[in-house]
Amino acid sequence: MPIAPRTNGQQPPQVDISDIDLGSYDFWERDDDFRHGAFVTLRRDAPIAYFQALARPSESPGRGHWALTTHEDVRFASRHPEIFS
Repeated sequence: MPIAPRTNGQQPPQVDISDIDLGSYDFWERDDDFRHGAFVTLRRDAPIAYFQALARPSESPGRGHWALTTHEDVRFASRHPEIFS
């Protein structure tokens, strides 16, 4: 599926899947362009992916989480809480 251009008409940056960690504060501190490119990569290459939980250095991490990054997967999961709770 081609990547849709943003409102500024430019493609989001290419982000390697190995650079994506939704369980890292470093990821969320990156700029919007990087994060946008990361979600394009996730939707294309790993639409359902598992990540460790966010934790500060002084905290013990909790359980991780699954990230659903396509509309179809989010819609299905939201309509089937008996499966995804």
